[in-house]
Amino acid sequence: MRLLGRSIDVALPCGLSGRGGTYSHRATIVALDGAAELLASEADNPFTAAHIILARCAPHLGNAATTATDDVRRLHPLDRDIMLIELTRLTFGAVRYETLNCPIPDCGAKMDVELDLSTVEVPEVRSLEDRESSLPDGRRVRLRLPSAGDQEDIYDVEASRRADAILRRCLVTGDERFITSIDGLSSSERVACAAALGESSPRLDLTLELTCVECEGSFLHSYDPVRGLLSQLHGSRGDLLAEIHTLALYYHWPHREILELPRGLRREYLGLLEQEFTQGDGL
Repeated sequence: MRLLGRSIDVALPCGLSGRGGTYSHRATIVALDGAAELLASEADNPFTAAHIILARCAPHLGNAATTATDDVRRLHPLDRDIMLIELTRLTFGAVRYETLNCPIPDCGAKMDVELDLSTVEVPEVRSLEDRESSLPDGRRVRLRLPSAGDQEDIYDVEASRRADAILRRCLVTGDERFITSIDGLSSSERVACAAALGESSPRLDLTLELTCVECEGSFLHSYDPVRGLLSQLHGSRGDLLAEIHTLALYYHWPHREILELPRGLRREYLGLLEQEFTQGDGL
């Protein structure tokens, strides 16, 4: 039986849709275990990895007895990002560090950036209704808000075709007052519609105003909860495998049981082994 470790309840401003048009706005998050860390480090698509992680680390999401990856994919990206931030805080702490290269031409200096996730403010969600807009020629477009699953599915689409991909997924049809296909839209109209949809969708403000320590130039940097967590797990894959090897070697526990240990508890056992080595008692 998996040990879940510490948990926290998270409020979801958008919520997960259920039967009868109802929405559940609560989720329970538990800290990462080795299995979640390993899965994340193996996925090429960061959104796929994030959704797999949350399905494993959110024992309660909505009204279902268990959480499936499809449940996470149905979330609004805002809710997904909030859950990832809380998971990161629970597992690694609120203060995160990133190493960046200054984007100012002729500089490129490396700099370390600190972000306190406990200061992130959740925006007020006014409406999740479909977005309607009018084109210059009077035609009208109706689009639903993108889901976390939409982001995952278009990740590998070329940047020049991404506007088309999201519009085809989010176009609401069935009402003759609105266009029923994006094929009649020009490239500029498609880009404008996709941009308007993105601007109207609620999201976290994770933008930092930074000053380069070398050239003293100012620039903006946005923290991405998906890539922020995944980059850390990719970078620590070697350490994770070494920790699994050490616990298997000295405790003789099965691989699955080691993977199911919460990260914090796994580190406590490793600390005990380190004490044994330090004291020179032998193992």
